[in-house]
Amino acid sequence: MKTLKLFLVSIFMLVLASCSKSDNDTYPYYVTYKVTSEAATIVVAYYDNGSVVSNNVQSGWSKEAKIDKGYATISAGALDDNTAMVKIQIIRDGKVIKENEGLTVALTDQ
Repeated sequence: MKTLKLFLVSIFMLVLASCSKSDNDTYPYYVTYKVTSEAATIVVAYYDNGSVVSNNVQSGWSKEAKIDKGYATISAGALDDNTAMVKIQIIRDGKVIKENEGLTVALTDQ
């Protein structure tokens, strides 16, 4: 469990480090992260209000996040099932702008 969390946070930091917004973009903006899976427990790491947050969540979890610099970024993986697929979405203004599905996934709105 600790290894998966560390792996997800590492992926998250790598994705976040490779992202940058231009000076013309308007901040802050808001997104909703959404996670679904057949797994009972999912570990997520996401960017919200200038910080990286990591939590254990259940399928159907969603969170509104304030993006004050960079990009909306999320990574996720199943804690208790190494065969369960995880689907993540970034939603902005009521529309899914990015989504990804896999055993361990990462996504940015870049």
